[in-house]
Amino acid sequence: MTARKTLTERLDEKLDQVLKNPRGWGGVDVLEPLVLMLLILRAETADPPVSHAEVLRRYRRFLAERVAPGAGDIRARLGEALSLEAVVDVLREHVDAVREREVSPPLGKGSVSEALPDQGSTRRFPAFGSVEVLH
Repeated sequence: MTARKTLTERLDEKLDQVLKNPRGWGGVDVLEPLVLMLLILRAETADPPVSHAEVLRRYRRFLAERVAPGAGDIRARLGEALSLEAVVDVLREHVDAVREREVSPPLGKGSVSEALPDQGSTRRFPAFGSVEVLH
């Protein structure tokens, strides 16, 4: 087993522990940032690695579809429906979707574009004319 795969498995175990006992990790106040940090670290172990910006972009897209559109965190988006159980349910669903995406990456239209950086990840270098460099 590769070190990369071992680390991914350990991060998955930690995600499962956090979602199984969220009160032991700080409850509603720290659950979302903790899970996101673990997912960002997990994305670094992917082959190829996924940027932290892409992890957050996918999460925000998931929240908009699953809970409600907006710029707020999960607590703000859940509003009156906020409870530890609701937060855990939404985060568990997202973690499962991340894992599923690895097993069966999206196919068809748009699948290549999801692997590419967004427009904000390009820089123009005037010295090279109209060349855009991805970074």
